[in-house]
Amino acid sequence: FRLEIWGYTSPTDSTLVESLLTGDIVAGNTEWKQFGTSFLPGAFPELKVKVISLSDATLGNDVIIDDISVSVCAPSIAMGVNGNPSITETSVTCGSSATLDVISLTDLSKLFTSTPYYRWEQSIDDGVSWTETTHSGIGVITATVSQNDETTPTIYRVIIAEDATGAETISDGIALSDVCATFGITNNVKVSCTSSNPVPVITLATDKAIICGGQENATLTVTVTAGNVASCIWKYSVDEGTTWMDMTETGKSIQVSPTVKTSYQVTGLNENDLPSNTETVVVDVTPQVTVSLATSTAKVILGGTATLTATTTPSSNTLAWTVNGNSLAATNPHTVSPYLTERYQVTATDGCTSATSELVEIKVEWPTAFNPYNQDGLNDTFANGFTIIVFDRYGKAIFEGANGWNGKVDGMFAQPAVYYYVVTLPNNQVKKGTIEVVKP
Repeated sequence: FRLEIWGYTSPTDSTLVESLLTGDIVAGNTEWKQFGTSFLPGAFPELKVKVISLSDATLGNDVIIDDISVSVCAPSIAMGVNGNPSITETSVTCGSSATLDVISLTDLSKLFTSTPYYRWEQSIDDGVSWTETTHSGIGVITATVSQNDETTPTIYRVIIAEDATGAETISDGIALSDVCATFGITNNVKVSCTSSNPVPVITLATDKAIICGGQENATLTVTVTAGNVASCIWKYSVDEGTTWMDMTETGKSIQVSPTVKTSYQVTGLNENDLPSNTETVVVDVTPQVTVSLATSTAKVILGGTATLTATTTPSSNTLAWTVNGNSLAATNPHTVSPYLTERYQVTATDGCTSATSELVEIKVEWPTAFNPYNQDGLNDTFANGFTIIVFDRYGKAIFEGANGWNGKVDGMFAQPAVYYYVVTLPNNQVKKGTIEVVKP
């Protein structure tokens, strides 16, 4: 059989629009066979279908025709990558390109009066809005597109229509004035990219969250977890991030010595100056302790006392007292009764390993003369309570005792004169000097 489609402009004026040969239909086969074709109706107001038997049968019917249906046929088109319509998503290196192709799954020459217009469109908001690209044109079935933004992929589609106006109208979502106009829209293809030098990702850490102000450093270290970091931008803030000040350091590891609680901020840059995330750490500061030492008197007479008082800023309860390098009880205030002129030191330690010290010297005045003769209970004995040896002016030991010297030699008061002595103190220190025995 031959199927023919005829277009009529009048009952007597017709034009063959399309024809189709069915091929041989085997006699006796009771299965239904379907045949069809597509055609352009053109401007014909009336169409007729003719079924012409090409066999030589002269008796009876050759076939039974059940239905003849006519429907509007839109072009079936698809878009893919590198001619493959099954690839609808691809990723390239940022800055490079991908080739997109429109593949027609129907014979477009049967649907359009001439080569259709291809309107290429792109969307960077996941298909919410579309803009036309520079690739649009008549018969443009291939486009090479570049992708530069790693964070935002681009979606592409193609609208085909008889002309640019029709394609634009479809893109705008407006119904075509010609209800018989033909158009088609491809599937979407997404193009994304990954950078050959990707956005760096960093973390920031400090080896000390608290330092002793003015006495030690904290090391801040950047760790790169993705991409590369060629340099860093460092900033600091002493007002909890309200105001940031630039720093001169550019390395991934720096040392800082804040004197007050300080926030540090860093951003890494790769070789293309692409910034990383920004990270922040805080370094707190224990203020350096200072100590001052005051004495109630800088001079005492042998047997007298002095009161030492230490004051620390900030307050510290960790005080260590020494006299001439020897430890004393850790009390504050501290009362002392020196035998000789001594240097007292107090050291204050804060929460760190640092300490500051203060020295005071207390002079001790020993008697230079005494009167043992009147026995009035006042100044009758020299160096009372100490072990003493007394010498005359010739160096002869004339007295030795464990409780000072009462001024007597062999039971008799010594003659008024200047004598030499050596006193051994309870702390095993030795005091040497002269003492004058006076008589009113």
